[in-house]
Amino acid sequence: MYLTRGGTSHAGPIIAANPAGTPFLTGSNFDFNTQTGIDLSLVRQLANGDSIEARYFGVDGIFAGNTIVTPGNFIGVGFTGPGGTTARSSYWTQIKSAELNYKYAVNEQVSVLGGARCIQLNDTLSTVLNNNVATGQYAYENEMYGGQIGLDWKLTDPSNALDLRLVGKAGLYGNHYGGGIKEFSGNTFIGSFLGDATGMSYVGDVGLTGSYWFTDQIALRAGYQMLWMGDVALGGEAASRSLTNPSLLRSPSHNGDLFMHGATVGLEFRL
Repeated sequence: MYLTRGGTSHAGPIIAANPAGTPFLTGSNFDFNTQTGIDLSLVRQLANGDSIEARYFGVDGIFAGNTIVTPGNFIGVGFTGPGGTTARSSYWTQIKSAELNYKYAVNEQVSVLGGARCIQLNDTLSTVLNNNVATGQYAYENEMYGGQIGLDWKLTDPSNALDLRLVGKAGLYGNHYGGGIKEFSGNTFIGSFLGDATGMSYVGDVGLTGSYWFTDQIALRAGYQMLWMGDVALGGEAASRSLTNPSLLRSPSHNGDLFMHGATVGLEFRL
């Protein structure tokens, strides 16, 4: 699969004028790249037409970078400093998802599903000031476990060699999240403000896929996937929330929203 974060981060000011508060760097200054990952599904068709599906997908290091030179005195990323400071930021996101679903066949073209899913979301924003004079790193982990329901709709005739499907899922998850800022002078650790908590998060997942069966056993598959995640802890949002007071991060927040999307290509085998 080829996945990216949609648009830019929703974070507000990350570095701002001190004391005026004029933003020098915000979440909107990060434009994420597209990263490849693995999307693997195993499906067992039952005699009554129902099926059991296990699926895993993971993408490492969806990345965005940005470099600014502060036009005046600044505050942010755990530090204050003078104008003319070079701030080089790196922002990356990692996601891993595993799910197990039971699909009840309403008819030959429509199935409803229910299942369990676990998702790990890591989100890190690191900013280096003046070529490693100082670094502020915001790193957050979200470990989500919960259930989901959904619909699998086959849009083409079952006898057609082209199998076009629309699959939608929605789930509610318990989220154990945590992180904060770690501060460095050069490569020397000088302090941190960290915290963890639990809460509820939600995930919505929509995918459109097409498989063309060249034989009874082998098909070429391609599609497009969209993933929404709500109420999660994100590095950029934490940097903005704690702009003037990093100690706030000892009480973490998980009110961030994340949208990912991208294409999938591969092969499908049927035994």
